[in-house]
Amino acid sequence: METDYSQTYIAELEKKFATERAREHAYRPALNSFFEAISKLNVVNDPKRSEHGAPDFVFLKGKIVIAYAEAKDITVSLDETAKSEQLERYYRKYKFYKMEQASRGY
Repeated sequence: METDYSQTYIAELEKKFATERAREHAYRPALNSFFEAISKLNVVNDPKRSEHGAPDFVFLKGKIVIAYAEAKDITVSLDETAKSEQLERYYRKYKFYKMEQASRGY
């Protein structure tokens, strides 16, 4: 029987949210499990700082970084987050990284 990862994730979010005491970090274990289940990668919550800043999650295949992810509390507006200085900073770093990779022929 195939596991419905999204339903498991949503159920865990609802359980934490119902306490009326949960904040962003309370939801991260469920998100970490969800990310690992759907990506089949090793996902580390709150990884050590890197040259790309301090994202909330790093996705690894072995020791190779595949991706980073930033998490927000479920009550935070994604529209407002998209306009935030933090995401603008990450976007600038990403663009610089992509230009650097292109100049090296990757």
